[in-house]
Amino acid sequence: MEAMRRAFLPFRYTNNVMVKFDFFSQKETLRAWLALGIGLVLSACVSLYVKDQIRQDALKHFSFISDQLTLKIEERLYEYALVLKSATALFRASDVIDRNEWKLYVNSLQLNNHFPGNLGLAYNQIIPSQTLQEHIETIRSQGLSHYTVHPEGQRAFYTSIVYIEPLTVQNANALGYDTFSEPLRRAAMERARDSAEPAITDKLQLVQDAFEHTHAGIIMYAPVYAKHLPTNTVEERKKAIVGWVSGPYWMDSLIRSILMQWEGVNESSIKLRIFDGVGQHPQSLLFSNHFDEQVPSGFQQTRTIRFNAHHWTLVFNSNHFPHEMNNTLVWATLVSGVMLSVLIFALLLAINNTQANAKKIAKKLIADIKKSKFLLKESEFRWKFAIEGSRDGVWDWNIQTNISYYTARWKEILGYEENDILPRHEEWEERIHPEDRAKVHLILEEYFEGKRAIYEAEFRMRCKDDRYKWILSRGIIVERTLDGKPMRMIGTHSDISERKTMEEEVHRLAFYDALTQLPNRRLLHERLKSAMSMSKRTGLYYALIFLDLDNFKPLNDAKGHSVGDLLLVKVAQRLKESVREVDTVARFGGDEFVVIVTDLSHDKTEAADKTMGVANKIHTVLMEPYILPLGTDDLEDLAIEHHCTASIGVILFSDNEGDADELIKWADNAMYQAKAKGRNQIVLDLG
Repeated sequence: MEAMRRAFLPFRYTNNVMVKFDFFSQKETLRAWLALGIGLVLSACVSLYVKDQIRQDALKHFSFISDQLTLKIEERLYEYALVLKSATALFRASDVIDRNEWKLYVNSLQLNNHFPGNLGLAYNQIIPSQTLQEHIETIRSQGLSHYTVHPEGQRAFYTSIVYIEPLTVQNANALGYDTFSEPLRRAAMERARDSAEPAITDKLQLVQDAFEHTHAGIIMYAPVYAKHLPTNTVEERKKAIVGWVSGPYWMDSLIRSILMQWEGVNESSIKLRIFDGVGQHPQSLLFSNHFDEQVPSGFQQTRTIRFNAHHWTLVFNSNHFPHEMNNTLVWATLVSGVMLSVLIFALLLAINNTQANAKKIAKKLIADIKKSKFLLKESEFRWKFAIEGSRDGVWDWNIQTNISYYTARWKEILGYEENDILPRHEEWEERIHPEDRAKVHLILEEYFEGKRAIYEAEFRMRCKDDRYKWILSRGIIVERTLDGKPMRMIGTHSDISERKTMEEEVHRLAFYDALTQLPNRRLLHERLKSAMSMSKRTGLYYALIFLDLDNFKPLNDAKGHSVGDLLLVKVAQRLKESVREVDTVARFGGDEFVVIVTDLSHDKTEAADKTMGVANKIHTVLMEPYILPLGTDDLEDLAIEHHCTASIGVILFSDNEGDADELIKWADNAMYQAKAKGRNQIVLDLG
């Protein structure tokens, strides 16, 4: 300190004489001043670099959030497209879908819980102009006395909304609306028809808005084709189209529900505007969660969503992230640099004759700066993919050392506490379902080799309670070795078990009868085709048994549909108990059932004997009395005894050149021969 004090004194006393001292003339002093200047400049530069790195980190975080929100909006569209496809499958699986069946089906999907903003699910039927009046009278006879097709006018055909559920006051306003008559809706309907994939409309006003303020809305359409017509080309699809399944959305409710699910990020901090099409035109604004036309922001991201040739432009803004940037490290770096510079200056003044010490101090300064940069880089790697408060788990894998870092949320998804999982890659590897492990390894290998743009895989992982959850895993390589090999990879885990459950439920609704839980007509056709193929390949005879309950309608008329349904359930149980597990029992429709008996014999006579044994067993077990509770409030303990017989038609097939429909028709004719003989008979038609 004494040396520093003297360095700043403008005069020096020599032999009691005050002499002016020009310290700028001293070589050592000039070196000290030069070091001070360099230190201050370097401190300022490093501080600016740290500040820029913090800003870049915030920008990357905001870009990551924009990517994730875009992905979630995209996923919501494709999830709803899957719902519409399942609804079209319902029409292809059944000959006729009445209003009650449509209501039960839509209610089972629970759209309000899974798709906020959705107003319902509708069926738009194509009506030729010559049958328009007959169609209107038919719908009115179903209880909709005010039903008509609108808007009025002569057209070659009409596309009326005949079913829409839930049938609220808003949705009732849409019944009878000819959607194909409106250009925006027609464009989406034609695109869906020609591509055989769901399509969305441009921005429009929904018919439901007649009762409320105007909302920006969209409608998604999925085509329904005639069951027995080909749909391989665009021209074939135009001829086969019979209608569309559609779902209207209010954009405000749809997007706000997604933003509110983004936990950990305040919805108001993400300013999102969605424009219909490519570009930002005020008239095409679909959604905005702020009222300013222009939002000044240092953070803005633009994304584009493409759905079946239709585009949305997403513009993300945020004033929140710049304020959240913590500049403590910037000021700490600057203050540390200044203090170190002053210290170096003082030390140079004090020990200007020790150049070695000065170099050592300079090395220490550089080492401190390098350490700060290293720590900053580590922090950037660790947290740039962290999703603060999100419902996804984050993993950080050092591929070279096989050390992995897992966030608390990653462990929570599988039911583990913080200390249950060690920082090693095997913790992830060992919990993958054995049946999925090879698939995941293949996807990783293809990603490492550059055959995939990103790593993305769906697989099951074992939880702490030994249950398995479906996981969607995504990740990217963030660091490579000098020779290009992957060194570090970061990604996320998302719990998609609920989505998988919903997909299984959609499959069950499409292929199984809701009352008896037996395979429905669609699944029966698939299994019969498979049985015909196996019979042709092995040379074994197979059998088809077609049966119809003889006195079902009188019971239904006298005691009601609930008692009739109970009888059908009991018949289904007896049929399943009468055949082998390898055989198929299906409900063909109403009180008709079909049984496929497999692997009988190479000898036709022996096969016929075995089949008649099964048919007689079924005939006998169905004649046993049924105890059917009435189930009314007044007679809740009262039950009736019902006797039921069946008319049964039996055929054999092996190496048959026909199709499944011809076999069913053949067995159906045999059943009608049994009815013609007085019912309660078995007829074997060997052709």
